[in-house]
Amino acid sequence: MKRIIGLPGDHLKIVDQQVFVNGKMLNEPYVVHDAASGYDPLNYTFPPPSNQLFIPPVQVEWAHEIRKYIQGDELVVPAGKYFAHGR
Repeated sequence: MKRIIGLPGDHLKIVDQQVFVNGKMLNEPYVVHDAASGYDPLNYTFPPPSNQLFIPPVQVEWAHEIRKYIQGDELVVPAGKYFAHGR
């Protein structure tokens, strides 16, 4: 299930499956991490280091634009956009 975790201007990052929005860890007691779903590097480090490629399920259009919205170790949600996370 996808959920909106970022609004325009929000600063996001994921560290070891924990989502941070504007520097604060999101409390998501409803999230279940299914070990059987396989390893997804973006669930452990997002945004990824500059030398790591964006792989599916990232939308192709977004994969080409995303780097310009990264500031330090965070993604800044662009104006007029939302950030959804989940399966």
